[in-house]
Amino acid sequence: MFSEQLGIAPSTVFKWCTNSSQPDVASLLKIADLLEVDRKELLIREYKKFLLSRIIDFLLLRTLNSQRLFTFAIENEKKWQQIRTHL
Repeated sequence: MFSEQLGIAPSTVFKWCTNSSQPDVASLLKIADLLEVDRKELLIREYKKFLLSRIIDFLLLRTLNSQRLFTFAIENEKKWQQIRTHL
């Protein structure tokens, strides 16, 4: 069993597979060795996924903030006019 080879509980591997948690660097190195995958490639691939998720989160937050600003502008047109004159 994969978890036994890594020396961890099966529930930990399940969490990784369901993206509830991520393996630490030591575990990633063991996984790379077990799967005979280049360590650098595995770490870089994980880092790229991490960066991509952070970029997506940033863009979603920015979009949400834009939508909130637009809603505010519609609901409070007079206040919006005052804000625009100060920009």
